[in-house]
Amino acid sequence: MLRGERPSLDGKWYTVTDAINEPPPIRRVPVMIGGSGERKTFRMVAQYADSANIICPVDQISHKLDVIAGHCETHGRDRSSWSSAASPISAWRPLTTRPARA
Repeated sequence: MLRGERPSLDGKWYTVTDAINEPPPIRRVPVMIGGSGERKTFRMVAQYADSANIICPVDQISHKLDVIAGHCETHGRDRSSWSSAASPISAWRPLTTRPARA
């Protein structure tokens, strides 16, 4: 709908026919997909995303970029048409860790 499509859906809970987005966006809305899944997530990055947030250990970043490049080749997309940011797992604090109180 953001690019002028008029999708229809006949789902379990909702049904819509030829949905429209009015008013349309002023400019194209960029899409970012984040994750580490090499089969589904990275395939969707190659097909739809303008940018990717790759979550993995630092030593796997180049491998993950190669996997996405492979998906881009499969789907006929130029690898340089999207950007990436790496979020190494080692940079994330576990959710169970709480700061010490003063």
